[in-house]
Amino acid sequence: MNSPRGFAWIPLLIIFGLLVAGGAVGGGVYLYEKHITPGTQLVQDTVVPNAPVTENSIVADTTSGPAPFTVGVHTSKGGAALKGYVDFGDNSGQVDLYGGNSCSPTSCSAQHTYTQPGTYAIRLLDTGKLACNVDVQSSCEQVLTSHTLASVTVVVTANTSAVVITAPSAGAILLADKITTVKWSAPQAVIDSFPADFNLILFLYVQNPLIPGVNIAGIGDGNSFAAGSTQWDIPGAIAHHQFNPGSYKIVWQLQAMPKDPARMCAVRQGGECAPSVVDSAVMQKAAKMHGETGQFSIVYNNPG
Repeated sequence: MNSPRGFAWIPLLIIFGLLVAGGAVGGGVYLYEKHITPGTQLVQDTVVPNAPVTENSIVADTTSGPAPFTVGVHTSKGGAALKGYVDFGDNSGQVDLYGGNSCSPTSCSAQHTYTQPGTYAIRLLDTGKLACNVDVQSSCEQVLTSHTLASVTVVVTANTSAVVITAPSAGAILLADKITTVKWSAPQAVIDSFPADFNLILFLYVQNPLIPGVNIAGIGDGNSFAAGSTQWDIPGAIAHHQFNPGSYKIVWQLQAMPKDPARMCAVRQGGECAPSVVDSAVMQKAAKMHGETGQFSIVYNNPG
C-alpha cells in the first residue's frame, strides 16, 4: 500500500529496534522519518550526546549557606581547564568562560551571589551544536542546541538573623562622581520579632577593609529600616571626608527605638532617665544585630 505524499511507512517494531540499537535515549543518536520515496533508506543524524561526560567536572567551593550566598565554581576535564558557559540556575544569565580571563591551565572559574533562598542547579554548558530538529520539505531544519557537560547543586537558606545589604553588592564598581542607591532588607521573621510600637533604624558606615573598625563616613543619619533604601552621595562624601577611591565596605548597625519618646524616660536610675526593663531588652536585642557587606570598588572612571 503506497503512503500518501511520498512517505515511507516503517513498521513500529523496526522503529523501536532502531531507536534502541542507535542509542536514541541518552546515546546522542536521533532517528527521524524523512520525507522520502519508497525504498529509500532511513537517515540517522548523530549529535552531541546530551548525557554528561564523566570526565567533565564542575566543583563548588561550598554548596550551602544563608542568603546572600556567594559561591565560586571551578571547571576541569582530566586535570586541564574546561571552557563553556556556566548557568547558575536563577535566571541571571550565563557566564562565558571562553574569554580565557577566568581560566588557568588546570581549571576555569566563575563566581556568583544568590540573594534568594532556594535550591539551584549550576550547569556547565557547551557552545551549542547544530542539530537536526524537524524535517521540513525534505531538508533538515538546523537548530542550535547546548548540552549540559556537568552540574552541581547548591542550597541557599533564608537568613533569619541579620539584615542584608542588597546594593551595592560584593564586587560592584561605583563611580566617584555619581550618587548611588544603598538598599537593604531583612527576613520577615526578623522584622516581626520586634514590637510594632518600635521604630527600626539602620545606621550605615563606610570602612576601608585595611583599617577595620574605623568609620570613614556615614551614609544617611539613621535610616528608617522600613524605607528599604537611601541615597549615598559619593562625590560629597569624598569631598567632605577626603578619602580616595579604592576598595571599601559598608558596615551596618540596627537600632530599635520606642515610637513614643516618653518611654525612653519610663524610669529613673541614679537621676538619669532610662527605658523600662522590657523596652531596654528590645533595644539591646537590636544592638546585637550588626554586620557588613562584601568589598566593592569606588573608581574615577568605569574600566568596563
